Amino acid sequence: MTHQRVARRLYRLLDQAAIAAAAPVETFTAVNVLVPDGLLIPDLVLVNAAAAAAAELTVNADDIAAVVEIISPTTEVSDRTLKPHLYAAGGIAHDWQVDLEPRTTIRFGELRHAAGGAYAEQALASSGETVRVERPFAFEIDPAVLSRS
Repeated sequence: MTHQRVARRLYRLLDQAAIAAAAPVETFTAVNVLVPDGLLIPDLVLVNAAAAAAAELTVNADDIAAVVEIISPTTEVSDRTLKPHLYAAGGIAHDWQVDLEPRTTIRFGELRHAAGGAYAEQALASSGETVRVERPFAFEIDPAVLSRS
């Protein structure tokens, strides 16, 4: 249940921050994202609001502002290596990874075409540290709020 609790809390925080920033995105959980090599289902996505209004079952990668993966022991290799590669190939600008062990950490990756189309770390924060990212909208978080009891 920890995975779902963290996803729910992060969803609320991202949704509130997007609204406060008047960002033209909507926050969703478990959305089918169409990338060049298939279909992926990230834990959370920030979708262009106009595209979200028109979407049915899938959303194209070029309509995604950010994806969030909560790293699970059963999908760790895919979450850390395969999925970021496929998200980058789809042109998704931001790939964020939430690690729950040994303490909650968030890595904010930003797509850098100069780095061969891979994600470069934009920011990193562990429980007890507040981090602020500016893209795709201003957002501040201490990862401890995601894993508190």
